[in-house]
Amino acid sequence: MKSILINLKRLYLSIWTIILFLFCVVMEVYYFVRRSGGNVGAFINDTSLNFNIFLQVFVSVISVYVIHSIKEAEYGLLSRQKLLVVKYLSVVIYSLSSMIVPLILVVFSGVINSISPLVVANLFAGYLIHTIVQVVFTAALGVAIACLIKFKAAYIVSMAAAQVFSPFVQNYVTDKKGLQTNQNVYNLLNIVYDETFRIRFSGYGAPFNSETILSWIITVLAGMVIFALVLLLKRCYRLKGKIITSAVAVCAAISIAPLTVMYFNNCPVKASYNVESKLDPRVESGEIPPELGDPPTKIIPSEIDFLNVYDDETSPLVRSYKMELHTGNTVKNKCVIAVDPNGNDSVKFWFDRCFEIEELLVNGAAAKYDRNGCELVIRDITNNEEATISVKYSGRMNYVDMPNNKIDFCDLTGGYFSSFFAWYPKVLSSKNVELEKDFEITVDACNSFVTNLDGFSLHNKGYNTIAGKQKNAFLYIGYISSIELDGKTVILPTEFKNNKHSIAALNEMLTSTEEMESYLTRDGRFAYFDAYDYVVDWDGLSDEEKFELLAEWNSKQMADVEQVMNADTVIISPTTYNNVLGTPYLDGNVIFVVERLITTRCF
Repeated sequence: MKSILINLKRLYLSIWTIILFLFCVVMEVYYFVRRSGGNVGAFINDTSLNFNIFLQVFVSVISVYVIHSIKEAEYGLLSRQKLLVVKYLSVVIYSLSSMIVPLILVVFSGVINSISPLVVANLFAGYLIHTIVQVVFTAALGVAIACLIKFKAAYIVSMAAAQVFSPFVQNYVTDKKGLQTNQNVYNLLNIVYDETFRIRFSGYGAPFNSETILSWIITVLAGMVIFALVLLLKRCYRLKGKIITSAVAVCAAISIAPLTVMYFNNCPVKASYNVESKLDPRVESGEIPPELGDPPTKIIPSEIDFLNVYDDETSPLVRSYKMELHTGNTVKNKCVIAVDPNGNDSVKFWFDRCFEIEELLVNGAAAKYDRNGCELVIRDITNNEEATISVKYSGRMNYVDMPNNKIDFCDLTGGYFSSFFAWYPKVLSSKNVELEKDFEITVDACNSFVTNLDGFSLHNKGYNTIAGKQKNAFLYIGYISSIELDGKTVILPTEFKNNKHSIAALNEMLTSTEEMESYLTRDGRFAYFDAYDYVVDWDGLSDEEKFELLAEWNSKQMADVEQVMNADTVIISPTTYNNVLGTPYLDGNVIFVVERLITTRCF
């Protein structure tokens, strides 16, 4: 311990401290002021990537400096191996001390904006753990390079090696055609990748899910292996030390293998693909300026329910759903479906491929079924009797969108159960999708939530039972709150609830026709629509036809001023685009708004 303190004292009195802390203070304060003390989620999003890229490079350089500059003679009889451990721990402790700057600002931002302590603590923990993992791994990498290369070239080599795990390398590789689905290979040890969008609908909670946690564990174990191998390569190592170090290295290396398998089993599925690039038709026609148009590359969602609806008057009809739903990192559900076969001896459901069926019963007996992607066909149906189908299943609702962002639609802090998404089995005939069904859902919610089954009342986390009659069921879970503004119920991230400036600006926006018209003209961020107006047979269409169809559908979904002003409920969702599942189809007088209404107009 005395040796570590001596080392730390040397570092804190050196020029390195000025470089480290001056950069952290200037950068963090710059973003804080830029946000005018704004929301913590946006502040974290702005600072985390830049801070961690800098810290990654800094740690690799400081590791080389400590190994090369501090002589063994200064520590007397301390063995070379113990000296190396002291140097490594000194680098880790010294580098982590820089975290005090952003963490203080995170807490300060939360306090002055009256943001929920739970949200601040969640972000605080995520930011802290992410940086600890980064420092442990990068310091081990820098120490290894410093021990192998005794010259100044070690600085350049360590910086280059650290960049292998940076978002720049990932973006370069994954942007290459055909390699996008391999993104998770690079994210496994991509320790400075900005993960703030992993849950887009959880009210800015940090992304705590099995894939993220596994990548943290694997990264730390990889650092342990690197450092243990360096110790083994040092000369004059006693037998006892060799045995202990070898055991650590072997155990860590063995642990990485099964954890990596688990990691890739939890990786997102790619849910969208690019088609021929084409400019926004509104730009070509001169209707809107180029800067307001969509990016030229169009994204075709491939798993959205409404694109797979078929026209069949004689299809089976679902009368009711009764569910026992458990939300969290892994979604579990027992769904009992009352079906009128309508003369059929089988039922074809649309049921997302992310779920694995654990048990399937028809009228209490095991039944035969076929599964092909998202299509589930149940055979053992008596065509003249109402059938009771019970499906028990589990899975992770996670995908990769167009910009290669990994998206979980449910984890430990939030979830987005879209009415488009087949998170329960659906019959997608045109007659059935328009039929209102009786829903009764007992949900073990991982956070506060609203649902269209009871008029979007806010429910607390834990067990709740909700019943209602709707065409489709929708749940939005996260750090969310409910307030009343000028007769409207507004569901919004808890982060904004007590921010007087944000609420005042939001109220002005929702009550002023001029403000709303200006906002819709500029951003077009309100959605209010019936997607089934554009239901067609998706199969057999060319990419160009798909493009035209979705362009027409997208132009239809935006609300006009009158619809917004007459809305009973407004939902503010922390998302900035909807490339994978789109805006949910909500029955009733409800407007669904993304968070840009608050973040761009209120700060």
